[in-house]
Amino acid sequence: MPVGLYGTEEGMELKASFVQVDPAIEQRKYFSFYPYEYRLAIEKQQMLMPVTMPLKIGLQESFEWYLANMEKVRKKPFMEYIDENCLRFATTGCADSSPG
Repeated sequence: MPVGLYGTEEGMELKASFVQVDPAIEQRKYFSFYPYEYRLAIEKQQMLMPVTMPLKIGLQESFEWYLANMEKVRKKPFMEYIDENCLRFATTGCADSSPG
């Protein structure tokens, strides 16, 4: 259900309210979506990797490799980084580079 905003004048509190829209009206008529669809072009990927495998098998092989090679994986303290920088990102955006 779409949400309408009101109270945008300076000094007024911004509040949200639900807006009833007739289900027969397409979403693109009241949301600002561009009328296009995404298409994933995989031609170059297929040139690099002409042989593929099912996702489940690939995940299993990757997991087995990880278990056998854990010492080769360079682990980063992502959770600590998020905890330390969460407030700054919430106010300034996530423009900084990732940890080490």
